Amino acid sequence: MTTYSQFGFGDPLGDNFVRQNEDGTATQFFWTTEGVITTKEFDSTELENLLRTIQYHTLFDSVMDYAFATGQDYAIEAVHILGNGEDDVAYNGLNDYVEAGLGNDVISAGDGQNEVYGGDGEDFLIASQGQDILFGNKDDDSVHGGSNIDYVFGGGGADFVNGGPGEDVISGGADDDILTGGNGHDIIFDLFGNNNISGHGGEDFIIVGDGNDTIKGDQGDDIVYAGDGDDFVHGDEGNDLIFGGNGNDKLYGSFGDDFIYAEAGDDYVNGYNDNDIIFGGAGSDNLHGDGGDDLIYADDPTAPGVPSDDKLLGGEGEDELYGGFGRDLLKGGLDDDLLVARGHGQSVMWGEQGSDTFAFDGLPEGKAHQIKDFTFGEDVINISDLLDGYESLGSDINDFVRIFFRDEGRTDLKVNVDGEGYDWIPVVSILADFTGTSPGIMLASGDLVADHKLFATDV
Repeated sequence: MTTYSQFGFGDPLGDNFVRQNEDGTATQFFWTTEGVITTKEFDSTELENLLRTIQYHTLFDSVMDYAFATGQDYAIEAVHILGNGEDDVAYNGLNDYVEAGLGNDVISAGDGQNEVYGGDGEDFLIASQGQDILFGNKDDDSVHGGSNIDYVFGGGGADFVNGGPGEDVISGGADDDILTGGNGHDIIFDLFGNNNISGHGGEDFIIVGDGNDTIKGDQGDDIVYAGDGDDFVHGDEGNDLIFGGNGNDKLYGSFGDDFIYAEAGDDYVNGYNDNDIIFGGAGSDNLHGDGGDDLIYADDPTAPGVPSDDKLLGGEGEDELYGGFGRDLLKGGLDDDLLVARGHGQSVMWGEQGSDTFAFDGLPEGKAHQIKDFTFGEDVINISDLLDGYESLGSDINDFVRIFFRDEGRTDLKVNVDGEGYDWIPVVSILADFTGTSPGIMLASGDLVADHKLFATDV
């Protein structure tokens, strides 16, 4: 190993360098003064006259620092170009630049602000307390950041990269990598391969590419962009933002109030605990709110796409479920839920337990929606957003709403939007026996609401 050590920062005589060979002997001393480089050749005896001590690390035999015969020590900067063997080297307190070369190397960067490049071979690189740049380069490397702000990169090969306690920038590079963020607020990205990523502590920003990646946000409020590919994402603790990207993804919020956007693909989403917001996006999605008061959309309402058939399940809590552009299944679950059928698709709705409200955002453009369970005195049908001109104190509800009894306990509800003429539009088919009731009776009992709009959308 040849070591180039620089010292004399702040020295009015200029910057000074010592070149020391692998056997500990120094062959050159050179310095700069006013842009002129002066070089002196000398042997180890002359070196002893120049330097009082050369201290070695007891384990790794690497140069630690120089103390001068004048009694004054200067800051040292070192450049280390290692050979092609399997080196095992530690540095301490210097601002080092290290190129490991070939071989399976073990390099400890020390406490300075260091740059370490593993080169070829399966290398083990570890930082300490400085602000370091570690790059594993080729082959399967193990790269570990320290306690400060580090830039930690695996490079080529299937790498293990750990940011450590600091706030780090972490990347695996090519191939299938394992990346962990540590306790700080980390930026973790890996655009290649099928990666396994854990944010650990801190509020992490994680982004991956086209592979089939496994991502855990762990503690903290994390932001995850899963990219293309069939990804598995678990937000874990904290209020997380999760974007599934393209592909058939499995996305879990877990603890905290999470925002999950599945995007394109046939995705499975589960918010688990707390109050989550879930968007399905394009594709046939399976969306679960589970615990908490959740807001679930089958599709992105601002970006109509190709109709797809989605499943929305509210679970526990007072949930709001919004059908999309396809034939969607909505189940409220426990507690008092709001189930909304959009006019662009066909929604099949179960309120299940609790006092549920069935509402309609726009007239059906195809088949009528369906309500599979309706309990008088408990559930509510809200058609306010379908009517134009109805006023509770001046209008006759029978001009706007009619009920048609069918076989097997099925009832069809139709509306006349403006209450004029005979343009009756089928809105919903209800699996319940409406015998003995009418729109007026339902309006008086509160089972039907016609003058309380929920949406700003025009009919």
